[in-house]
Amino acid sequence: MKTNIEKPIPTLESVSESYRKLTERRDALIAEDHLLDAETAAIKLELAEQTRTSLKEDRVAALVAGVTYEEPAPVTERLGNISRKKALIHAALSDIAGKLVGEHIVASRLIVAEFLPEQRELAAQFYQHLAAAVGVHSQLGKLRDRLESAGLDSGSLHDFGRELLGSPNRRNDHAGYGFRDGVKRGYIDKTAVPQGYF
Repeated sequence: MKTNIEKPIPTLESVSESYRKLTERRDALIAEDHLLDAETAAIKLELAEQTRTSLKEDRVAALVAGVTYEEPAPVTERLGNISRKKALIHAALSDIAGKLVGEHIVASRLIVAEFLPEQRELAAQFYQHLAAAVGVHSQLGKLRDRLESAGLDSGSLHDFGRELLGSPNRRNDHAGYGFRDGVKRGYIDKTAVPQGYF
């Protein structure tokens, strides 16, 4: 199989009807919320454009009488209705956002599953190359062991793979752990693991 990591990635909406419907509803509610904002601004502009003198006179009269001035009923009712609608929209958007999180996870898993063959092939290639690199690193370990057995200090012989692979020929180090995980996941056959690392 030729690995094609560049194959097209489906959209979340194309694999999950639930996700698509939720995003469409969310977008519609956001648009409605913006319309309500525009309506609120228009009402406030209309109110501001009313004869300022008559509103001022009404307010002055209210202050003289010692009562609180209230906006004319139609305006306050309209603004109140808009405010209530916006509150409901925001509650619905919050609910949709929570549902979208779950749908996003489900739809993502469906899409990612389409790339499992590529991932498995890449993993097999990785472990094949890792086994070759560990085989070379193992040879360095054997050379160092021979030098130490001869009574020499091999510390000046740089271990080029230690940071990546751990100590050579050690089952319980980086490479050993990685190989056991690879065998468990089916990325590499146990027989392909270098001797002493499984």
